[in-house]
Amino acid sequence: MYFAFMAAGYSLGSGLFIWSALQNGHKIGPAFKVLSLMLLGALLGSKLFHVLFEAYGHIGPDGQLIHNTWELLQADPWHALRFDDPGYVFYGGLLGALILAWRYQDFSLHAVKGLSLGLCIGRIGCFFTGCCYGIANLPVQLYEAGFALWLLFKAQSLGNWLWAYAIWRFFIEFLRADSSRGIWALGLSSSQWISAILLALLAGRALTRALKSSQIHQTRIQV
Repeated sequence: MYFAFMAAGYSLGSGLFIWSALQNGHKIGPAFKVLSLMLLGALLGSKLFHVLFEAYGHIGPDGQLIHNTWELLQADPWHALRFDDPGYVFYGGLLGALILAWRYQDFSLHAVKGLSLGLCIGRIGCFFTGCCYGIANLPVQLYEAGFALWLLFKAQSLGNWLWAYAIWRFFIEFLRADSSRGIWALGLSSSQWISAILLALLAGRALTRALKSSQIHQTRIQV
């Protein structure tokens, strides 16, 4: 069931991306090129983060508990390439897609739409599979599916989407109960630390832009 929802999320999200790009004047060739880069980055990044941050809790072939990434790779060297198994870290997929498709900024709004739809469907799949669960049986997977649907209609740029999702993810993690996702310093999860770093980077970028804009404005006044 998990793989079915993942496939549906990727397929429908990709379809929405292509449709949005074509509706806004892009040609089919460049749109498919950008989509291919994003999908490749998303698949590889999400699996890589799964191995790096969620190794603990796996059971090896010998029935022993896996404690870290090294043990997981020793027990199952091809674990990161088992795309039909549960274990996709959203932030890893997001980072992978951004890295491979960063130069194509004119497609960013269309990517936001496809990303939101794919996340919504993927979290519904998490709910039915039983992963990414919340404390006291809270359906946090459905909460995030609803938030992703809201982002689909409200986010007007990639920057706005990243701001909103990073804040949301940082706080919704407090309602998660699956410790296998990785708990680190200060009792914060992997996703909370990634959210905090992402917010710091976004804030730094916004401050830099504001300072440059102020300098340009002052220069015009002097001239």
